[in-house]
Amino acid sequence: MYSLETVPQASTLTAEEESAVQQFNETVQQHPDGRYSCVLPKYDSPPPIGDSLAMAKARFLQNEKKCGMLPEFNRELDTYHEMDHCEVVPMDEIHKDSFYLPVQGIIKLSSTTTKVRPVLMVLPNQPLDTASMKYT
Repeated sequence: MYSLETVPQASTLTAEEESAVQQFNETVQQHPDGRYSCVLPKYDSPPPIGDSLAMAKARFLQNEKKCGMLPEFNRELDTYHEMDHCEVVPMDEIHKDSFYLPVQGIIKLSSTTTKVRPVLMVLPNQPLDTASMKYT
């Protein structure tokens, strides 16, 4: 067996990271169905992470082709709207300083519960303008 030869160093988290950990510890909960939820931290001024609109728009158009005609997919998106998990952005606000999360349509027709479901893609497949991904 190996033994630990050095004492682990104290946490090197920033004040912002410490706050996020504290918020997680205070709000995490397990639901009766076994799922977990917590409140996500909000930042007053997160760093710019690039142009996500083009990527989200391209993914939307792909989903329209792939899933747009499936009523299950549209019902799932309607549920997202009803639960305030997403919103329709007015045309005059689209180019404001915002980050858009692309949605990937996942189809599993053999499923007995959810044949089609939208999944938010937090980490994109293409590089962003900055290397700071800790805010995504």
